[in-house]
Amino acid sequence: LISGCNLVCRMLWLLLLFLHTGHILAPPPGPYRGNKYYGPRGNFNMRYRSKYPQRGGYQSTAVSVYPRCRSDFTILDVVILDEKGKACPRAKLWYGSTIGLNEVWTANNGRTRVKVTGCEAGLIAWTKDQQAEYKKVNLEECEDKVQNVVIQTGKACNFIIYVQGDEEEHDYAVGQTSSYIEYIISSGGQTTSGSFVGGTEASPICTVVNSGASLYMVITSQASDFPNILHLSSVQAGGEALISDPLPISLLLPEGYSVFLALITNVWPIDSYGEIYGPLEEVYDFELVCSDGTTIYGSYSFTHGIITDYDVGGAIDKSSVCLVVVDFDTDGEYYKGNAVLYDRKGNTRVVEFPNESYNGEYWVLGCLIGDCLDNFKEKSDFFYSLPYGEDIEDYCDGRSPREKPT
Repeated sequence: LISGCNLVCRMLWLLLLFLHTGHILAPPPGPYRGNKYYGPRGNFNMRYRSKYPQRGGYQSTAVSVYPRCRSDFTILDVVILDEKGKACPRAKLWYGSTIGLNEVWTANNGRTRVKVTGCEAGLIAWTKDQQAEYKKVNLEECEDKVQNVVIQTGKACNFIIYVQGDEEEHDYAVGQTSSYIEYIISSGGQTTSGSFVGGTEASPICTVVNSGASLYMVITSQASDFPNILHLSSVQAGGEALISDPLPISLLLPEGYSVFLALITNVWPIDSYGEIYGPLEEVYDFELVCSDGTTIYGSYSFTHGIITDYDVGGAIDKSSVCLVVVDFDTDGEYYKGNAVLYDRKGNTRVVEFPNESYNGEYWVLGCLIGDCLDNFKEKSDFFYSLPYGEDIEDYCDGRSPREKPT
């Protein structure tokens, strides 16, 4: 009996122990794998608490590929300065973005704040006695809502330069009536540069000059093989000038010929009020008149002249002395400007129009000593009749005064 009781008691004790310990050690309901369980509250580790507990589902860490400015506004903190770097009080600012065009005035410290939307804004600043200045602001890299912008204006322009193009020549040479032109202007210690679309209806260039100072300008065209140069020894504020759009001289040459001497004129007539009323159009010939009695005629079209190697035909060598002549009638007219000469070696010479009114038919730019411009002597004189033979050598050597118009 004792033995049977002991057996029953042992079995009851084992059953109670199994039921008791099984309730404690068993994992919570749900699939169990290793030290993790997957139940109704999600996935977590039994050994430690997650550093980033996730509640309510998946949490994304992806970054937007679009810049902030596409969905948010930006504050532009703008300061406007003059050409000396001083703040401009009460300056006008026009600003445009995707919300439209608006305008504000700066405070006495030259600052103002404006609100724009989108990823690009255009600003135009202007103040009295200063040149209006445009600035485009790219906001794609602006991570904050505030972008600092500095606009420096320049002194108001006071000199107009017209760019003269010729529709007929452009149609022949470039197949269009406009070309892309870049330029550099220097006057009174100030240098500016820029670009524009030239042609028959090109807008003029406005620049800053000091009265009495010289002006030097170089322009080049995408279609030209020569640059053009405008040089005036003295200009006045409020004045005007004209420069020719440089054409591709090589395309104007007959096939198989090369340039011996080329010419571009930047000359304009002035009316009684001192205003330009058109380019120089009265040119008849571009020629070389030599001391040995040889005259070499080139071709001239509007503002460009060419003497080819075929025109010369070996008549000029290193010992030749020839006058470089532009043949036109200036009776009763007053002109200003200059001419630019180019030779086959790439030499250039600029000859300014005489700073007084002359009556004559021949404008002698200078003396060509030899077969290139290395020893060119500038003259810039007018004649009714040209020197001949040995008189040309005397004139080029300076041994006799030029013939005065009567």
